[in-house]
Amino acid sequence: MSTSNFELFWITAALLLLSYSIYDSHRSAKLSRHLLFFICGGSLFWQEFYADWGVFLIWNTDFHMMPWGKTLWTIENKPWFNIAAYPVFMWAAFTCISAFLSRVKCADRPLQLLIVCAMVAGPTLYGFNVVTEYLAVAKAGLWTYTDTIGPALRTEAGTMPLLYPGIPFAMFAVLLAFLQHYRNAKGQLHIEEVFSKKNLNDRPIAKIFFWILVWNSCYWLALCTPLILIRNFS
Repeated sequence: MSTSNFELFWITAALLLLSYSIYDSHRSAKLSRHLLFFICGGSLFWQEFYADWGVFLIWNTDFHMMPWGKTLWTIENKPWFNIAAYPVFMWAAFTCISAFLSRVKCADRPLQLLIVCAMVAGPTLYGFNVVTEYLAVAKAGLWTYTDTIGPALRTEAGTMPLLYPGIPFAMFAVLLAFLQHYRNAKGQLHIEEVFSKKNLNDRPIAKIFFWILVWNSCYWLALCTPLILIRNFS
């Protein structure tokens, strides 16, 4: 797949998903999970370039690049398409994760829930990432890694690490999924109960901003922080 077709795929998918998510929220007269996941997932795009720096990722220069150049702990070339790719990718992964976890009857038992999240959320996001990178890196050469830690798949198209940063990426899913599903006896999410005096379900704008902060905090803590630290001190 060419860079232009790859960009077109994500932009088209993002527009279609956004349209559906808005329709779903309008139909149900409330902020839908689809729209919340789309917005929160999309809000992570800027952290991609910090994670890229930590793992020596280099993008194909045929992509359309942002004017945001090299800054501390970021790579120089930053493709625009990530703004469209992130909401679609994260929506797909966490919709699957939520579908699995919604069947689990331990939302009020933190230790059991954490174990289930480690068994479900981590492998699910890891699997999504492996499939995406195999097609985009090992097959299409849309980006590659100039240095790797641990085992890697090396092809003529590019180099694809298999465990790192895959494991920290999976830890992000475990942490976020736990916060998304840990509830009190009344069924209210613990994290919303702790940080908000009012029910966020009645305040959709506040709920969006609250969860944007949660998603970004989890991503930075679980993924970007260890990648940056390991590169700086290795």
